[in-house]
Amino acid sequence: MFKQDNPVTWSANATAISFNFTGTEFNLNGGEKICDAVPGTWYKIVLSADVTSKLCFAKVYDAEGTLLGESDVTAFVNAGATAPVYLCYRTPDNSQGELDFNNVKMYTPEIDGTKFTTTVADETISIPEAGESDVTTTLTAKALSTEGYDMIGEATWAFDESVTDTSSVAITPDTTDSHKAILTVKADAPAGTLPIKVTIGGVTKTVNVNLTSSQDSVQFTQSTSSISIPLTEGVTDKYTYAAKVVGPTSSTDKTPMDIPGKTVTYAVYDKNNTTPLTTMPTGVTFDAAKGELSVSSAASATTLYIRATSTNRSDETITKAVKAKAKQPVIMKLSPNVTDITVMAKAAEAGGADALSMINTLTGMKIDINRQTFALANKTGGMSGPAIKPVAVRMVYQVSHACKLPIIGMGGILTGEDAIEMMMAGATMVSVGTANFHNPRATMEVLDGMKAYMERYHIEDINEIIGCID
Repeated sequence: MFKQDNPVTWSANATAISFNFTGTEFNLNGGEKICDAVPGTWYKIVLSADVTSKLCFAKVYDAEGTLLGESDVTAFVNAGATAPVYLCYRTPDNSQGELDFNNVKMYTPEIDGTKFTTTVADETISIPEAGESDVTTTLTAKALSTEGYDMIGEATWAFDESVTDTSSVAITPDTTDSHKAILTVKADAPAGTLPIKVTIGGVTKTVNVNLTSSQDSVQFTQSTSSISIPLTEGVTDKYTYAAKVVGPTSSTDKTPMDIPGKTVTYAVYDKNNTTPLTTMPTGVTFDAAKGELSVSSAASATTLYIRATSTNRSDETITKAVKAKAKQPVIMKLSPNVTDITVMAKAAEAGGADALSMINTLTGMKIDINRQTFALANKTGGMSGPAIKPVAVRMVYQVSHACKLPIIGMGGILTGEDAIEMMMAGATMVSVGTANFHNPRATMEVLDGMKAYMERYHIEDINEIIGCID
């Protein structure tokens, strides 16, 4: 059934792999059981071996081509094999014997370019701050032959030729499986896209890792600080505000560079530069996508701020990845340690988040004056509790006006009045955290306080107060 038209005899003395049929079992190298077998039955055996890496494995199929079993990847010594090796074999009727290495097809396999894949555990990596530990992630490559079998030959990893400075990044191949490698990123790594190449069987694929840094900044390349209102009725002047994301190339070379993978979003803020405007003044329009401000003769004298904020869309990417796997609703918790919280909120919304949780802790620092050192091993830590409530209320208000997702408000809620304030700012629900550490009944007391407030002001439905402050 599986016999080749032109059999080639392969001498047993030249084999690098020992394949046995003993009793009712197929075994590799006289030890590892691959699968059960029936004496006197035809099987197709596939031995995949690579002379360079000196690795091999075996697969056994029945006459209909169904996979019955396979071995683990193992090492061999003899260099007499080229793989894959196809063996068409009928088990001995006496249920015991060595394989007859006749009717063997031997050739050098070719990679199916469409079946060569590379993956990275973390597509986006935040570059560690100075003094923090290096960040690592796992790289994996998998290739199939044109016949659909695994290519187990040695894989080589290297940075793309465009990466000229490798002092702050490193690739370490796995010593047991060259198809895997570890990428290490140090604190002085440059922000941007890091292309990494992997080669198997003469074919090369590239995987990109996006490195982001807190040192990134936004620079306006085109802006006008003083605008004259047109005197002629019906005339409108347009002004373009263009910006780009820049960052240092390394700790030694601070020359700004464009950061690939990051975009700039524009918004107009009030005269205090604290609140984004949802309604523009009369005679003024703003195209946020283009960063274009239009001023007509109907405008009145005022002060506005054009703010440009960078985003790498990683929040959207992460949200999409979680949504693709999660069976339950996905609630994204937003960090307050950003320039504009609404940018993160919109990215999470675009990624398919079901709700938002905000805010997370604010970055703080504590110094032990007696020991004259940092109180925390990481120097900084997350601060929560009543001190952050005004920040949380402000950010809940901003996000509730920027997107349509339900918001779980948190940050310093101790009483029913705190919870009511958070909901008036736009929170759909509230969460009590820090208060529970010093008062186990805090949550119930907050709930009682909310009920008392509703009774005092004759509020029938709590939804009436959500976002009532505009």
